[in-house]
Amino acid sequence: MANLKEKVLGSVSGGLGDIIFRNVKGKNVISMKPASFNTPQDPGSVARRGKFLMVVKLAASINSNVQLKSIWKQFGPSGLSIINTLVKTNYLNVTPDDINDSMLLVPSGGFGIATVSVDKTADQVVIELQAIGTASGIDTGIEKKLRLMMILFLKSPVIVENTAPYAFISLSSGILNTSLTVPLTFTALLMSNQSLLFNQYQESKVFFALVTLNEQEDLIRHSISLFG
Repeated sequence: MANLKEKVLGSVSGGLGDIIFRNVKGKNVISMKPASFNTPQDPGSVARRGKFLMVVKLAASINSNVQLKSIWKQFGPSGLSIINTLVKTNYLNVTPDDINDSMLLVPSGGFGIATVSVDKTADQVVIELQAIGTASGIDTGIEKKLRLMMILFLKSPVIVENTAPYAFISLSSGILNTSLTVPLTFTALLMSNQSLLFNQYQESKVFFALVTLNEQEDLIRHSISLFG
């Protein structure tokens, strides 16, 4: 049995896999499920487990991207692990089988960007952004390079049997030199295994954010989160 020192989701109760969550005297307690335990199968319990599983898998996907992880470490709230921060941040932005458009790929407070077009295929994701503009506050003397970070969310399997109901692919575009006055096109190529995964699903949505880098490609700042 273990106590959760930080309340990621407030007062927690219920089960997930072999783990049981209980609230004892105001503390969240984690313990292993007894062998005789029967997992509740009422619609409410099933939905809560599905929602929690979705946000945990989303958090793990974001955390697997080195640049996105660095953004949350640098700009996210302190006092929680990055995974717990991501779970807490996006818990209200998911359902058991989908992700809302308001999902935060990066912490709030980034500079604004706007989309011209989004094209997703099994080979690549191509996103064109409007000119960033000088109102972004980007210092081109320092923030010399740009990269687009993406999480591709796949759902509605082509073949339901033996295929997970949804999947995530973490992507990064190539690096462009910073320009504030012209539209910018970013391309992220899918590897062969990612292309195979993409083709297993009928629907896709990509969440993305722009990051600025210095000459050494160190992270400087990030934009807002967008989707397409």
